Amino acid sequence: MKRGVLSLLVCMVVATVPASAAPSFLGMTGLLNTPTADALDTREWNVAFHHISDNANIAAGNVALAAGLEAGVVWFDPNRGSDERFTAQAKYRLIPETPTGVGLAVGWWDVADEIDSSPYGVISKRLTNVGGFPLRGHLGLGGGIYDGIFAGVDLPLAENVLLMVEYDSEDVNAGIRLGLARGFRIDAGFVSEEFGIGGSYNTRF
Repeated sequence: MKRGVLSLLVCMVVATVPASAAPSFLGMTGLLNTPTADALDTREWNVAFHHISDNANIAAGNVALAAGLEAGVVWFDPNRGSDERFTAQAKYRLIPETPTGVGLAVGWWDVADEIDSSPYGVISKRLTNVGGFPLRGHLGLGGGIYDGIFAGVDLPLAENVLLMVEYDSEDVNAGIRLGLARGFRIDAGFVSEEFGIGGSYNTRF
């Protein structure tokens, strides 16, 4: 049994996939707490679960209703005495990002206003190359949990390791995303001054 589990873990690490766009801690495609202009494409879907110490457990599931149009459900369970909440999120990628062009997306986290209704718009752009990998920047404006300007950058440290740093309009967060085999990804970092960890499964039908 132990040998089988070990073999599975080795295979997952060896057969890694790029640490590309995946659900954020809040469910929408993005960095840690903030969205990017990335979105699911046709026939893609994902599920995710993240835990933020002394803050919340968050689970989400999303599906592409069309190319660049994602919608999903979010389960939010605070660790500070509040009741759990079910809500939804949606995002539409108006302009896809290109090697020289800016990507643009609009979205709405907590559509049902169960936690803090948060519409937003965000642009993403490749800024430069660092060690042969693209450094990307993201800049957005939103309401609710964002309450103004948010921003972030991401940089692959390797094909399957993505470094993420962001300002979510209140806190500076930083973490990494590790791409594993078969569409699995793991996120870890400091979010709202607390350690957070979780993962997602991304695939298509």
